[in-house]
Amino acid sequence: MKTITFARLKPAPNALWIYVVDDNADDRRAVCSIFASADVNVRAFDDGQSFLASLDSLNPGCVVLDVRMPGIDGLSVMEFLSRRRPDWPVVMMSNQSSIPIVVRAMQRGARHFVDKPCDGARLKDAIAEAQSVKPKDKPTTPKHRQPLCKLITPREMDVLRLSLLGQQNKSVAYALGISERTVEVHRA
Repeated sequence: MKTITFARLKPAPNALWIYVVDDNADDRRAVCSIFASADVNVRAFDDGQSFLASLDSLNPGCVVLDVRMPGIDGLSVMEFLSRRRPDWPVVMMSNQSSIPIVVRAMQRGARHFVDKPCDGARLKDAIAEAQSVKPKDKPTTPKHRQPLCKLITPREMDVLRLSLLGQQNKSVAYALGISERTVEVHRA
């Protein structure tokens, strides 16, 4: 396992962590050098497997991940991250991006997709924006979970029941004595 820590010899305690995962040494160095002068801790990994092996010992941070790597590719790493560290933003990068790959990356949770070679300003902007988006809070214990049926009003429940029976908005509105527009609002 080969990892490189850039930006400082001693990590700054409150600085952002960025993890660069790319099998191409030149691309890895280029991305890391973008953050060498900033108040950022950067750690580089030369493959997805070494990154995932270190995951439990890493500080929370942003992952800059290459799509195409030997062994575990970037999309597989991202799928694993979405389950284990869903609050870690991911910025995907590739020098051979296609629309289907970008779509798959975004569906799996990538916050940005950057073409290689990376423009420093664009990559910094992508990471800043990815960091600013907070994941939706997910309750972690059963006592904090509430069934969805308790989150909607009784009227919305009536609309839901009739809609599940296959009735159109107009029929639901007639059955409940409300306007069709009100039905649309309740369904939304």
